[in-house]
Amino acid sequence: MPPSPELPKEIFETIRYFIASSLPSSRAGELRHVLDSNGATYLDQGLRDISLTTVITNSNRFEGWEEISQRRGVDVVTDKWVERSLILGKLQLSVF
Repeated sequence: MPPSPELPKEIFETIRYFIASSLPSSRAGELRHVLDSNGATYLDQGLRDISLTTVITNSNRFEGWEEISQRRGVDVVTDKWVERSLILGKLQLSVF
């Protein structure tokens, strides 16, 4: 029996994210749909969650940015980063 083809990897499977309140709610909803549909995990606890890997924002000064700037391992990216990663099929470098 030939080996079964590998299933496509969910591009955002390593992403545990929070969306900053600076993004309009309609845009935040679109981003949540795209991210969740492609393997990401939304964190209801937001910036307080210790498993947070990514903050999505449209500004480098969002609510809680001071706290995040002190934490290692948390990337701050824009909504365009999400789109570009999806189009290119792999996570891009962080923007902020």
